[in-house]
Amino acid sequence: DGMSIQDAINAASEGDTIIIEAGTYAENLTISTNGLNIIGEPGAVLQGSLLEDSGITGSLTQHLQTSHYNDSAGSGVTLNGADDVTITGLVIDGFRLGVDLGESTDGLTLNDVTIRDTIIGLNKEAAADVSDLTINGGLFTEVWMGMVFAKAVADGDGNLDGFVIDGTTFQTLGEKGMYFETLLNAEILNITMDDVGQFGRGPGF
Repeated sequence: DGMSIQDAINAASEGDTIIIEAGTYAENLTISTNGLNIIGEPGAVLQGSLLEDSGITGSLTQHLQTSHYNDSAGSGVTLNGADDVTITGLVIDGFRLGVDLGESTDGLTLNDVTIRDTIIGLNKEAAADVSDLTINGGLFTEVWMGMVFAKAVADGDGNLDGFVIDGTTFQTLGEKGMYFETLLNAEILNITMDDVGQFGRGPGF
């Protein structure tokens, strides 16, 4: 009926399920409603413009070792104070940030989500307090840094408390797989890292 994914999110109530049919969706999503269950059917791709904007052909990671990028593609999915959101099966492709965790993002679960061709796959803002983040399966590929969880040390904000990642693959990453400045009550299980990070840059790296 022509409704975008964001239209469906805006119209949804707490606890609703949104099913995304196979197809390519050129959108930046913001989720502010608690308890949404977002399911991407096989072939459902949230598509950003990072590669096109930056004039990148071929490997994102190889390009970014020597060149700057245009980050106007923004974030694929932004969690804006929404609790207990579940995202399943979606491919998030071509954004500066694949999934961006804002303040008071509690209980987010990612099931078999693929994040590719992004600068940072999963990002926690420095001052954002986030709890009970769960990642089951899924793939981070052709990403500069898989996960970055920053912390605003000066004011004491920005903790990540409660983190489980199980069975996730990180493949062809230019810099780091997982980078934590805060990590409380965490389990990291059954992780695969293949062609992650840079070699030969000296001890500072």
